[in-house]
Amino acid sequence: MKKRILIIALLVMCLPYYAFAIPATSLEKINVEILEKKLKLTLMANGDISDYLSFELTNPARLVIDFPFDKCKLPQVYQLKNKVYPRIRWGIFKGKLRVVVDCSLKRLPFYKIEIKVDLLLIFLQSVYIKVLLSKLSKVYPFLLLSKLLFHLV
Repeated sequence: MKKRILIIALLVMCLPYYAFAIPATSLEKINVEILEKKLKLTLMANGDISDYLSFELTNPARLVIDFPFDKCKLPQVYQLKNKVYPRIRWGIFKGKLRVVVDCSLKRLPFYKIEIKVDLLLIFLQSVYIKVLLSKLSKVYPFLLLSKLLFHLV
């Protein structure tokens, strides 16, 4: 009997947390951090949030994230103190929760999304990398070569 308990305890400790994660049913909270030239949004759910779909839309530019659940405890429109990303809003679209990050630029700058079980981390650039590199290449000509070599633009 003690052997079985020991084996079960070892299995539970060795298996990663996400193997036992319960799928999320609601978006609970948002945390906004303004970093240097970036905006970091942390969306927190009440369970595993890994089943999402993200894409960009234009006219106007915006980032869209669809979740397979339909509950949200956030205000319908969440104002941000940011010129490039003025607000986050959400609604129900085709039975799913849709979160939209509005952008005031013509195109959505580079963004990155990371997932950590019940957290969705969204890193949004506040400026175009292309514009930034073109301005810097006037001051530092070697950046022109790096743009050609690494296809950064």
